[in-house]
Amino acid sequence: MDEEQLKELARQAIFKNNEERVSVILINTVRYFFIVYPIMLVFNMLGVFQIDPTQLYVDIVLGFVMTQTPYILYRLGKLPVPAIKYVVCIALDLTVLIMGANENIGIYMTYALVPVITIIYYNPKFTLIMSIVNYVCIVVANYFRSAYMVQVEYDTNFMWFFSRSLGYLIEAIVMTIICMAIAQASHVLLVRIASEKNRIDELNSVNAFLTKSKENLEKEHYYDNLTGIYGRYGFYSELPKLISSSRDDTSLKFFIVSIDMDGLKHINDTFGHNEGDVSLKCFADCLKAASLPGEVISRFGGDEYVLAGVATDPDARFASLKDELYKQMAHHNENDGKPYEIGASMGVASTVMTEDFNIADLYMEADKKMYEDKKARKKERKN
Repeated sequence: MDEEQLKELARQAIFKNNEERVSVILINTVRYFFIVYPIMLVFNMLGVFQIDPTQLYVDIVLGFVMTQTPYILYRLGKLPVPAIKYVVCIALDLTVLIMGANENIGIYMTYALVPVITIIYYNPKFTLIMSIVNYVCIVVANYFRSAYMVQVEYDTNFMWFFSRSLGYLIEAIVMTIICMAIAQASHVLLVRIASEKNRIDELNSVNAFLTKSKENLEKEHYYDNLTGIYGRYGFYSELPKLISSSRDDTSLKFFIVSIDMDGLKHINDTFGHNEGDVSLKCFADCLKAASLPGEVISRFGGDEYVLAGVATDPDARFASLKDELYKQMAHHNENDGKPYEIGASMGVASTVMTEDFNIADLYMEADKKMYEDKKARKKERKN
């Protein structure tokens, strides 16, 4: 199913939902329309109408049947949703017919009720069909009404019937054209609204997708997938929090430790990259165990790790970190049963937390010292 078909189904769903909602409202409204008949009975008793009570009782019974039947059928589940609008409108037409057939009541403007109501279905074809049914009911009402009239305006009752029916025809045509035009305009407007809604939904969907993708990318770069500690992006995102929480304490200095896990190339070449990944995870665990709460640990990539923190004496903290890390690695090397050992080279750089201190320069300084440590360690191993 292509995109246009999906949009068409969405538009049809909007009109279907509107049809169901309006029809149910009309069913309940028409049900209470019956109250008109008791009111007419009271008015007749007060002398407002001059209607034979027997005839009025007949009208009341017929009116009750017309106004209550749609509701009863709907409640019993005997009325399919697509048929509701036809049954309700025809019931209203017949109600108007009953009232209009009585020469003492008349039609007045009730004949316009059904064509106007059909507008809210936004279906010009339905408006046309119901307008035709409505006019037929008016003609029938006029016929029965003319049969009981004492004629003073025309030579015969038939001429009165013909004249009135022709007059109503002209009015019905004009009213039908107007109602169909409004229904068509409403239909077009609703289609445009539906299209705009679809477009908004599509934009929201795209926005949600992009937001989710952005979050996934940030998470992917925020944390190192292999070790679970911060990645480079996460490291630089967390540093402002660390610095801002400590800047007011002038006794504290900011420090960065550059750390390389030694021997990764040998492990990869000798035992395979899977084993290399295992060693990187184990080293990260050792580094986490050696760090203090609040310090930021990150894997920048490959065998490069970075730790940042604050301390009153960064050199002493570095010495403590180095000692604890070596203990963790020694414990790991003794107990993991691996045919290789993990080691580390480290360098530290620190500074007072001024407004303009440069983290990048500090990291380069720590990295330089790390490589000096690496050279020294290699020299020691050769000796």
